[in-house]
Amino acid sequence: QQQKAVQQQTTQITMESSCKDEILRIHCFFVDWLNGTLPNTDETFDTNCGAVLADDLILIKTNGKVIHHDALQKELRYAHGRKKGLFFDMEIHNVVVVQQPSQDLCLVMYEEWHYGRKTGHAEEATSLLYDKRICTALFQKKEDTPSGVEWLHIHETSIETT
Repeated sequence: QQQKAVQQQTTQITMESSCKDEILRIHCFFVDWLNGTLPNTDETFDTNCGAVLADDLILIKTNGKVIHHDALQKELRYAHGRKKGLFFDMEIHNVVVVQQPSQDLCLVMYEEWHYGRKTGHAEEATSLLYDKRICTALFQKKEDTPSGVEWLHIHETSIETT
């Protein structure tokens, strides 16, 4: 009984760390992808992003628009270099596990902060915090991915930047 409890706790810790690692990993990829510093190839995109988005993934954007897997993949794939010259960066804050209903599922909440120039105008500050959102993400264990999990569902809500 005690051994089973220890094994379950270890699984929870492993799943929790995998989800946190994945959140940080993919957002680092997004920064590099959007700034155009990674090669604009299918292999780069598929390895870093495509492989971790579940086929039935749904993203609810800050404006309430629901985007399904294929549309999201297409949008992200063609966003390469979209922030080039804008000093774009992201920070992830306050990552917490909200629920872990099973060994293979984990619901996580985190804040995503966007920095940079909104336009290409040189007079803009390069470190302007212009977008903050609180996100929830449902992950499922998947062994053949960079962090051992895949994204099943994402919901983003804008929060004040002041």
